[in-house]
Amino acid sequence: MGRRSVQLPNTLRDNLQDELEIFLQASSPSPETIATYLIENLEIWADEVGVEDVIGLLEESGALEITLQDNLESEMSSNDEFESTAEEVLSLFESLCEVDWVDSDDFETALIDEEELDDEEELVEEEEDLK
Repeated sequence: MGRRSVQLPNTLRDNLQDELEIFLQASSPSPETIATYLIENLEIWADEVGVEDVIGLLEESGALEITLQDNLESEMSSNDEFESTAEEVLSLFESLCEVDWVDSDDFETALIDEEELDDEEELVEEEEDLK
């Protein structure tokens, strides 16, 4: 099976960028702290919209061999040219995970491509028919 794209709303990206800008301006956080902050904000958003295991979905979409947290930290620490700006952090996140930013009106909380949504819905219907 190939990589799955995770759909996230543009409004989430905008909010993450705003939150990161405020966070980064208030202090000079370490790569570990920045990664933790980004992941916590993603998890808070996921809880609010009822999405389970958003970090797992993102890690799967990027076919990551280590956690998203560890990947973010490693990439920020090892790149001498990395600047701790909101845009740089989000660009790094996007390079690690297969993310499609979509209009909020088009966003579905299932987060995965329509084809896979249809396949999963068919499986559920088949399981219900067997009961």
